[in-house]
Amino acid sequence: MRALARLHADARRDPTAFPIGKRVYLAIDRDRARAMSRLTHWFGGFYGRPELAPRVTVAGNVQECIDGLGAVAAGARLLILDPVFDEMEHLERLAAEVAPKL
Repeated sequence: MRALARLHADARRDPTAFPIGKRVYLAIDRDRARAMSRLTHWFGGFYGRPELAPRVTVAGNVQECIDGLGAVAAGARLLILDPVFDEMEHLERLAAEVAPKL
């Protein structure tokens, strides 16, 4: 985000005219280690790069996910939340437990 702000300043462009969105892979699970294991497995199968999971995901219990989303969302106007397994369960939990607290 700082690099983007610097580029806007260098180009003398209004940064508010450039909306920022962020795709966030996530897994809500009271057992963070299990969530990360499942994400790592998914990243290995889908992208062939399991080592990406800890770098680009938010995982854990509801509060850990809320905290993680707050940290990665800084400056973004749009968050695209992407659960990659148990999608319906995640969507229900996001709507009921996470979104109201963001």
